[in-house]
Amino acid sequence: MGTKYESGRRLEYIVRNKLRERGFVVVRSAGSKGPLDLVALKGNDIRFIQCKRTKIKELTADSICVMFKDDLFKMRWLDAPTLAKLQLWISSPHEGLIVYNVLPGGIQPQTV
Repeated sequence: MGTKYESGRRLEYIVRNKLRERGFVVVRSAGSKGPLDLVALKGNDIRFIQCKRTKIKELTADSICVMFKDDLFKMRWLDAPTLAKLQLWISSPHEGLIVYNVLPGGIQPQTV
């Protein structure tokens, strides 16, 4: 199975590859303890991404906001360009890969 770091890195590679398949240039922040794991660029589409894994069976916006409260807080305080989307990509064995846009007042699901 590997360490938490290895598991997180695998998820980052999965997300990176999905975005590259869609034409994004993706930069990974290796060993990141900061608010971002990936930055993806495609024209005016700029995404600042945090990747997370969970084993929770039923994910709701409320449960995600509680589980990843610190990560969401850090992302909201980034001095990000206005065009940039802040995103939380969550991998769950029960629900697969889910993407949420991080907004000032909460999170909103986005289709992958």
